[in-house]
Amino acid sequence: MSFLNSLLLTLIKALHTFINNYALTIIVFTILIKLVVMPLNLNKLVKGFTYLPRQNGTNGHVKDYTIHVSMDGKNWGEPVCKGTFDRNSKEKRVMFGKPVRGRYIRFTALSEQNGQDFASGAELTIIAE
Repeated sequence: MSFLNSLLLTLIKALHTFINNYALTIIVFTILIKLVVMPLNLNKLVKGFTYLPRQNGTNGHVKDYTIHVSMDGKNWGEPVCKGTFDRNSKEKRVMFGKPVRGRYIRFTALSEQNGQDFASGAELTIIAE
């Protein structure tokens, strides 16, 4: 178990009486420092992604973001995609200029629509072959 997972588990246990969907979203994304790393089971050709903002409020909606793809989860290089999402609750679909081969995807929220220092989301889906 990684240090971050262990820290999250300890925090969740300590705050179990306060945990509901809203609090969990804030706690997880604040601790993760607006960063999500998704391992893919196999070496995939990644074409893009979708991001669905939380649907029960506007706190944490991502504004500016970057996407990195890595083969080993350690060497990330330059972002394969960066951009700014519109300010609404609709699902955002982003396709890369050209597909990128990799085993790990890193989504980083650089800013939040309301200027908050955390990010949230309902779903993050990778589009790959």
